[in-house]
Amino acid sequence: MRRILGILGIACFALVATLRAETIRLRTGAFLVGKVERVDENVLVFRRAGNGGVLELKWNELSSFDAKRLREKWSLLDPEAAGGVTLPALRVVFQRPGGIRTEVVGELVSNDGKTMVLRQKTHVYRVPVEAIREGPQNVQVPVEDLLTPDQYYQRKLEEMQPGEDADKNAKMADELIRVEDYQRAREHLQKAIALGGGKQPDLIQARLKRVETLLKNKVQADILRRISVLRNRKLFAKARKLVEEFAQRFPDSPLRAEFEKRKQLLEKARERFLIRRVTTDWFEVMNSETKKVAMDKSIDFQEAQAFAEEKLGQLIREKIAKKRGLDPAEVDALFKARKSIRGLRSRKASYGTGSFILGKEGVLKDTSVGKRLSKGKGKKAQGSNQAQRELQKRIRQYLRLMRNRQQGGGKAQALQSPEDWWKSTTSVRRQQWLIAYYAEHGGDLELLHPETRDCPECGARGFIEGLGLKGGNTVRLPCPVCHGTRFFRVLRFR
Repeated sequence: MRRILGILGIACFALVATLRAETIRLRTGAFLVGKVERVDENVLVFRRAGNGGVLELKWNELSSFDAKRLREKWSLLDPEAAGGVTLPALRVVFQRPGGIRTEVVGELVSNDGKTMVLRQKTHVYRVPVEAIREGPQNVQVPVEDLLTPDQYYQRKLEEMQPGEDADKNAKMADELIRVEDYQRAREHLQKAIALGGGKQPDLIQARLKRVETLLKNKVQADILRRISVLRNRKLFAKARKLVEEFAQRFPDSPLRAEFEKRKQLLEKARERFLIRRVTTDWFEVMNSETKKVAMDKSIDFQEAQAFAEEKLGQLIREKIAKKRGLDPAEVDALFKARKSIRGLRSRKASYGTGSFILGKEGVLKDTSVGKRLSKGKGKKAQGSNQAQRELQKRIRQYLRLMRNRQQGGGKAQALQSPEDWWKSTTSVRRQQWLIAYYAEHGGDLELLHPETRDCPECGARGFIEGLGLKGGNTVRLPCPVCHGTRFFRVLRFR
């Protein structure tokens, strides 16, 4: 009995220890249970609960959520935040007397319905609401464009109220480091040390050493700060020139580690920015170039089809490369990385009344309707062989009727060829067809969920009914719109 109680006690102790342990998730998806022993700007030291093993993990090995959570918990800087602090603001464009349009970006002070008061640093703008022509639009603005260093410091001082708390002073210093106000950051770090160093005295000492190094090398620190400001303003070409200048002027800089960090953050920000811009450009050029072809009456169907499949993708790359000052290969790589964009929306295009050009298999390929029909399910499924025989029968009936009418001097509506359809349809439908064909056959876009729409002419039956000349009997004729394919093909892509 005592033995059993002893085992239960050990089990309960282990359960309590596990409940108190920290659980972190790695970028690979694996979970670790244990205790965080130590952290710094580069690594997290973790002791596992099961075997007591000690792991030294880099921050980029943790999931983004847990990395952010633990850095905040241990009062560490966001590695991408230096020089990149933004604040919410309003953007308005209003018309001054005389017709001059003026743009103002600032913090909202007040709005009584007649006058909107905005503040930008020490400037106050009173904007008549009736004179606003664009906005107000919510935007994120670099802190240095909205507040003076003194204004930002006073705001943070009131918000955080560090007082005589070592940890709060350390946190205040972190906020000041983010905006590169190193002089005041040093004062708060020194105060934190004087108050005992708080929870992480070693980390505060390391932070102070870094700040003092930056202050001793003010010329270099100012260039690094300018790189961050330009990065935040998305002026990447100018920022890259400063990076080159710094590397040439200060090859043995004591701020080398700081420089490499800024350089890395610059390239990451530039890549994120360009991925979004190139993706937007891609679809804009796709739309404009397909519209040109669709409206050019001298281009026949085969030329347009070859353009969509073989030439459009390369043309898009060349135009974006010229616009953005990139080479086509870099444009291609950036567009392929578009899946990293959060909330990347899908787009839609339809072959419409030109779906028949694909043939029945092409219209139904990878669609839910096609899968049901291939399995012989659904109300309209009759088996592929039977459907083919029925369609062939209707075509024979149709051709026989045409011969009879031609012999009797009557007129019959012939099925359009692809070229006939291309010449007779609207430019909007031609453009939609080109976009759909490029999405499916160009090799650049990700095809999501092909769909079908019932042919409105025949109600997805594939035929229409008419009266024959002999005996007035009813005959079934292939639908002149879908040509017996029954459906229109619609694509979603991104």
